[in-house]
Amino acid sequence: MFNVLKGDMSIVGPRPEVMKFTDLYTDGEKVILTVRAEITDWASLWNSNEAAVLAGSEDPDRAYMEVIRPKKIALQLE
Repeated sequence: MFNVLKGDMSIVGPRPEVMKFTDLYTDGEKVILTVRAEITDWASLWNSNEAAVLAGSEDPDRAYMEVIRPKKIALQLE
């Protein structure tokens, strides 16, 4: 909440993403980077247990790219 009060974050908006994945954004997806990072968003509510999905995967990066990322991006763009 300190970062919200400072103005560095908002309460609702896209969650910060790891650079190796933001580097893959298309031009249309890069609009997500123009919005102040936040504490929660629709994608967080949709998939509140992302760590469990990734932990059960042989290749967590691939699981993220194929299972989580497409829906997460769509929700963030919405």
